[in-house]
Amino acid sequence: MDFKDFVKLDNERVFLNAKEFSDWHDLNGRRCNAIVQQVVINDDLTVSDADFNYGAFGYGAVINVLKSDLPKVPKFGTVWDVDGKLGEIINVADDEGMLTITWRANDV
Repeated sequence: MDFKDFVKLDNERVFLNAKEFSDWHDLNGRRCNAIVQQVVINDDLTVSDADFNYGAFGYGAVINVLKSDLPKVPKFGTVWDVDGKLGEIINVADDEGMLTITWRANDV
């Protein structure tokens, strides 16, 4: 086995091990074993004027999932459903078959 084979096995057996780090999630209609780390977004969703702040609370997630578990790699700006919540893909990185997807949504 070469290095890439070991990385692939680690991704499947260690990082996305449902007994350790990951859980089952609905990612845009596909049930996948993934790590979904919830994050709070509050800096670029707020608009203000001189008298009042109009705030929109934001939430998002950093999602780790195997590239092979999705029918296609999502693209920047795509509307995507994560566990029943609609949001937008703002970044996708492919690291040896493990996707790191950054996703955000408004929660008014």
